[in-house]
Amino acid sequence: MAASITAFPVTTRSRLGLLTGLICLAVALVSMVLQPEAALQGWLTGFCFLSDIAFGGLILASMMRLIPGLWDDELERFSDAVAALLPFAALAFLPILIGAAWLYDWQASADKGVFRELWMTLPFWTVRAILFLLFASVSALLMVRRQTDKPALPITALVIYTAGFMVIAVDWYLFLDPEAHFSGFSLTRMSVQFLGALCVSIMMAVSSAAKLKRPEILGSLLMAALLAWAYFAFMQYFITWSDNLPFGVRWYGERGAGLWGLLEVAFTALRLAPLLLLLATPIRQSRRWLFWLSAAVLFGNALETLWLIAPAGGHGTAVLPWALLSLFGLTLLAAPRLASRAARAKEVAR
Repeated sequence: MAASITAFPVTTRSRLGLLTGLICLAVALVSMVLQPEAALQGWLTGFCFLSDIAFGGLILASMMRLIPGLWDDELERFSDAVAALLPFAALAFLPILIGAAWLYDWQASADKGVFRELWMTLPFWTVRAILFLLFASVSALLMVRRQTDKPALPITALVIYTAGFMVIAVDWYLFLDPEAHFSGFSLTRMSVQFLGALCVSIMMAVSSAAKLKRPEILGSLLMAALLAWAYFAFMQYFITWSDNLPFGVRWYGERGAGLWGLLEVAFTALRLAPLLLLLATPIRQSRRWLFWLSAAVLFGNALETLWLIAPAGGHGTAVLPWALLSLFGLTLLAAPRLASRAARAKEVAR
């Protein structure tokens, strides 16, 4: 069973994937000269998908150190591998940092008050992004390399990360449409981050040769994470429409028409269908089912990231090719790092 779903790569396959990823990213970077705004928006899509998984790894690794239980044996070494992606994700932010002047409308905060005018300027935005990525990367590396039971580091990481991401989610996502503001948006994105990291960790765990003591625990965790996402996503949608908030109605309206509406249906189905299937005990206990359901949810995460970012700015479907190149390229470059860490974890488990 395990061999049939093994995700750890053969050397030739790794090199081919790495080469393909580099080519995709090279094309995406060159396109920034030809279509800077659309190409940067596409790169932001790929970066946010990758960084969400890495940020979720930090959340998951911190929680596992604070909440001991049966999930430690099944997931801890794999969640650490996901969290260790953060420095790579931080490097992937460099094109956004360089091209931020073309990506966001920095004049949108004019005449909106002194604080907002100062807060949403390029220098302050840059400082916030660098400090946040630096903190998250250092926290992840310290946590992974210092295997200790002391709670100080994971508690500090969770508290500061949560407070910081409340700001960063607005900076990276909502500032693409400066009139948009949702009180629960950051929490919704954090639920997606946790969900993505959990899916990647589960895929590595069930793909390893190591025997899982309680595979149903992984299925139950995935079901709980899907329920958390469903709650936060629905509450944001419900509050917007029940209060008839103009900016929110317009924001959802733009993303509910044409191709974007199809994407919305697709990523919702890719979460709700696994949630319903996981109600069945045999499915929660099956390594094969857990692998493919996690993969489906992860694909839904990628579609939602595209749905959030691509419609902003009025570029329409022009963002799609650059977003797909960035998504594929960054994923293919991150995969070998994950695979090597998972392979080491497999040896430790033996």
